[in-house]
Amino acid sequence: MSQGSIISLGSVNADFQVRVDRRPDLSETLLASDFLQLSGGKAANVAYLARKLGLPAMLIAHVGADTLAEQALKPLREIEVDLKYVNAIKGKPTGVSMITVPPDGKKGIIGQRRILPLSEM
Repeated sequence: MSQGSIISLGSVNADFQVRVDRRPDLSETLLASDFLQLSGGKAANVAYLARKLGLPAMLIAHVGADTLAEQALKPLREIEVDLKYVNAIKGKPTGVSMITVPPDGKKGIIGQRRILPLSEM
């Protein structure tokens, strides 16, 4: 019996994560710790987890033609996610998410919105 392949379509991000002691109040600046630069995005995460489970996985997505694309794609490449349908779009940024993680683990995420015309997909 042949094994299928997971095809994941959607977002790929460069994630920046920090730990905070609590959620900030309005207009408040907090000091953070444990700064991490990660790969993320819902589609990227699905493809990554499929590979961790031993399944073939392909990602269909866009990244920017910028320095953050490598941060977003390197872990996927290392675990052998098929990236042949991931295109770097000139003049567009790679998606970015900034994540705060308080002690209760309920993350706060701020993402950069990237809208690409259908002609670029």
